[in-house]
Order: sequence, then structure tokens, then C-alpha cells
Amino acid sequence: MKKNILVTGYFNLNVGDDIFFKILFERYPHSNFYVIAPSKKALSFRHYGNVTHNESPKFSLVERVVNKFILKDYISNNYSLKYKKILDNIHTKIDGIVSIGGSLFIENTDSKIPHSSFYQDLYDILGEIPHFFLGCNFGPYVNFTFKKDYDEIFSSATDICFRDTYSANLFNDLSNVRVAPDIVFGLEHENLHCEKIRHSIGVSLMDISKRNHLANFSEDYFTKISDLLSKKIALGNFVRLFSFCNEDGDESAIKKLLSKMEDNEVNKIQIIEYNGDLDTFLKLFFEMESMVCTRFHAMILGLISNQKIYPIIYSDKMINTLNDIGYINSFSRMDDLASFTIESYLANENNPITKVEDLKESSTLHFKELDKFLKI
Repeated sequence: MKKNILVTGYFNLNVGDDIFFKILFERYPHSNFYVIAPSKKALSFRHYGNVTHNESPKFSLVERVVNKFILKDYISNNYSLKYKKILDNIHTKIDGIVSIGGSLFIENTDSKIPHSSFYQDLYDILGEIPHFFLGCNFGPYVNFTFKKDYDEIFSSATDICFRDTYSANLFNDLSNVRVAPDIVFGLEHENLHCEKIRHSIGVSLMDISKRNHLANFSEDYFTKISDLLSKKIALGNFVRLFSFCNEDGDESAIKKLLSKMEDNEVNKIQIIEYNGDLDTFLKLFFEMESMVCTRFHAMILGLISNQKIYPIIYSDKMINTLNDIGYINSFSRMDDLASFTIESYLANENNPITKVEDLKESSTLHFKELDKFLKI
């Protein structure tokens, strides 16, 4: 009998998360998935015949003004109420929940609303139906109560499969916690191993000026990358800049980088913005011979497509994954950009590529328990 699964995650036209959804929906063509998301953010998967899309809660201009200038948590509070109304309409159809994504559990110390309240709402309305947490890492977090809340949430789940050992070890007292390599290691795509454009370099950027703990490194970050690209363009290299998520500021970051470069250099750079057409974006990404990777999934996509990558680490989740897979080459942290030089980048280009073929099959272990539930 076909099962109906509610899917929760980061619905914001983000390349990494949209790949998660793609893999999930294509793995289970005979199951029906319910998604609650804005229409314009569901462009990459609304064409799937096994996906039922429900419009997410909307807020008027007046409500947004109230949230910004009067009651800071107005939208957060009322989103929960509106979301519950949607769940009330579909809850009798739902057999299980899949929460799939990478950084689903980041503590927001500015919010007065417990992060875990979203998942508690699911339990309150849908009851204790099977709940699978897949592909995630935990944190960063600073307060003990944040983790304690999730001890309770996770203990009620059917299965939790983290993508790094560090996160799994935080909850190693729970018998339903597992670990497997990032889900994107298992991506199948017709252009995954396409012929590379010779002497090409791609860059995935992030607008770190909007992130409090990284803002002080912003100027150095853009200067270092612009210096590298100026050198590569002078050598006749082909350059593409990739925006993985406009809502998170990637396109803003591209503009900041270009403002540091000469007009004759800018004219030789191709901008690739993700608009929901995942196949086209991936094709253009996989064509690159080498990549500077700030986005987590730029790093993963570069590894699986045998690109020569140089990670710029903005979060420990990247380090944790590199440690797990035995990454053998250089990288730089945002707080140590002095180590990111043209020479260090060129050294990586000449080093052996870290092989990750054996991770393809093991990454599918995220779905081990869900396979049983959906009987495939």
C-alpha cells in the first residue's frame, strides 16, 4: 500500500537541499510526499508526480512591518499557528515524516522561541507516527538546553542518521542514532563525469558579512579570491562564479567580489545563478576543472565529480566531513585566510584528487530504515 510522507526541510531554492529532495523523491517513486513550501521555492521538485505541494503560510506587508519594527517574533509565533492549520487539513493522510537536510539544528540565540518547538508541533498534531531525520549535522549550539531539547525529540524518532561522526557522538546514548556520509555523495546525474573545460576554475561564494561570527573576515575573503581570479584570468583561465542560494546572499557576494575586479576581468567571468533548474546548474558546475568551495555542497559536488577543490571553511561541519572522508589536500579557515594564497591553491591543483567513490554506496545508508518502512 502506498504511504504518504510529510517532508520537512529547508525550502529556499538552495542547491544542496534541493539535491536532497531530488534524491529522496526519485528513490521512492511509488510513495507520495507532502511538501509545505512557498510555490516559488518549490520550483525544482513540483514537477514530480509523487509530490503533493501545499502552499506555506503567507504574511501581509503589515504583518512583516510589525515583525520588523514592533514585535520581533510576530512571524515566528504566527507561522507556527498557520502551519498547524495546514497540518490539520492533511494530518489524517500522513503515515510518516521525513526531516531531511544538512544544518537543520542551528541554535538561534536571538530568538525567544525554542528551536525544537517546530518538531514538537508535528508530534502534537500528527501524533507519534514514524519520524526519520536524515542527512543532518547538529549545531552549532552554545546552550545546554538546546541540545537537551533535542535529546527528547530524537528519543521519540524512528531513526536519526547524521552525516558526520561528531554529531552522531553527541547523541551516542540513543540507540536510534546512526551516521553515514553526506547524502549528496550518492547523487546520480548524467553530467556527473562530463568532460571538463580545460583550464577552468569555478568559485562558490557566500556573503559572510551577514554572519556575525564571520563578518570581520569579509574584506580579506573577497580580496583573496579576487586576487586569485585576476591571476587565473591573466593566465587565460575560464572562470565561473556560482550562486547556490540567492536568499542566503550568494548573489550579493558575487557582486561584492566583482566590485573588486577590473572591468576587463569582469567581462571574462560567467555568473551562474541557481533558479530552481537543478539539472542545468549541475551540468555547468560539473564542467569545471577546479573549484574554490565556500558552500558545503560545492565541496561535496566537487569531490564526487573529480574536481580539484580548495575548501574555504566557514563552519566546523565542513571540517568534520573532511576528517571523516580522509581529505588529503589543503584548505583554509575563514579565521586564517593568510593560508589562502595563490601558491597554496596552485599546489592543490597539482595534488592527487581525494577519491570518494567508496562513499557513494555508504551514503545511501541514510535511507536504510526508511527503505524498510516504505518496503522497497
